[in-house]
Parts: sequence; C-alpha cells; structure tokens
Amino acid sequence: RNIKSKSEIETMKEASLHNDRIMGELIDEIHEGMREIDLANIIKEKQSTKPLKDVSFEPIAVFTENIANPHAIPSERTLKKGDAILIDMGGIYQDYHSDMTRTLFYGENKVIEKLYDIVLEANLKAIAAIEVGQPLSNVDKAARDVIESYGYGEYFTHRTGHGIGLETHENLDVSSSNQTLIQNGMCFSIEPGIYIEGVGGVRIEDLVTVENGKATVLNHFTKSKINLLK
Repeated sequence: RNIKSKSEIETMKEASLHNDRIMGELIDEIHEGMREIDLANIIKEKQSTKPLKDVSFEPIAVFTENIANPHAIPSERTLKKGDAILIDMGGIYQDYHSDMTRTLFYGENKVIEKLYDIVLEANLKAIAAIEVGQPLSNVDKAARDVIESYGYGEYFTHRTGHGIGLETHENLDVSSSNQTLIQNGMCFSIEPGIYIEGVGGVRIEDLVTVENGKATVLNHFTKSKINLLK
C-alpha cells in the first residue's frame, strides 16, 4: 500500500534503527585486505540475527571503481588505503523492510570525496522538497538539479527513490515522470548517486515517511564524511 498506517510507520522506524545499528557495528569490522564478499557476508549474518528475520535484499558492499555500477555484485576485490566503500543494505523486521546506503572512506580519496559533497547536497535538497500536495517528480528534480549544476548529470543514472514497506521495492516511484501527489503516510527512499566508470562513485540513501506534511527521515546514521583511518 502507498499509504501506511501509524503502526506500520512505527515498525518501519524500528526496522531502520536496526539498520543504523548494524552500520555502526560494521565500521568496527572493516579492515585492510578484506574482500567485498567478506563484508557482504558479515552484513547478511547481522541482518539475519534476531530480532531481524533476514536481509531485505542481497547487500551491496563494493570498493572504489566497483561503485561505478549502481547494482554491483560484491567480488574478491580487497580493501586498500585510499578506497571508497559503498554499503547498501537492509533487513526485515516484523515483516517490514529497511534500506540504507552509506559511502565511507578508507583513507583519503579526494576525487570521490568531492563527489560525496555533491551527492549529500542532492540528498538533503530532495528531502527538503518533500511536501504534501506536490508531485513526486519535484523530489527527483530537486536531487537531479543539484547534480546537474555541478556538471555530473549524465552520471546520475537512476530514479531518486522507490516505495518500501512489506516489499523492498513497492509501487511508489520517485522519478521525473511520476506526477503522483505526495500524501501523509507515504514511505519511500531518497538515494541520489553519481557513478563514473573507471573512477568510482557515491550513493547516499535514506528512507523517509511523510508526516504532518513533510519528510521524517527514518535513518539516523550520520551522513558526515567518515574516514575509517582517522
């Protein structure tokens, strides 16, 4: 359903708090030489541990150049100093799904750090554009306008968000073509990104619900830039 009840929204908030918690735990487990698949397997184990039922989807845990594929599959690639790390994950809590993406840094990477600032601005502008009675396309436009203003429009290759609830991807579509008007009780993702072949990329994803006419962000894990070697 596009419109969630108050109890459904409370459950989804709880689900996202578990996602925040797991992201914090992962930071302590990331180390030089670990493979993308090692990190993905740790995520799967944590998202399958009570009170969570299972992963919402196969987690994405990829480094630097592999981030250029928005739907990358974790590989044998090992972590080294100067890498960016993208983690896109979610778990099932009382049948409801969570979904969050963060991009972290393992040492300095000035090129991708610059992209990070742009994507974060796009994420925040999109969230600020969420308003009851406005079309979902306005939210997509808010994110896209930021990325285009820095000259990276061609590298933002997907819609800004999707509905979520009892499924990871539900009907709501935060895209340039969706004129559906925003209503209280909607729940969807905001996940702008930049993906550059041979370089890497950044995605920052939060879930939001619409309450009292505007967005409530369900994820509380920081969006400040994190360098794991500092």
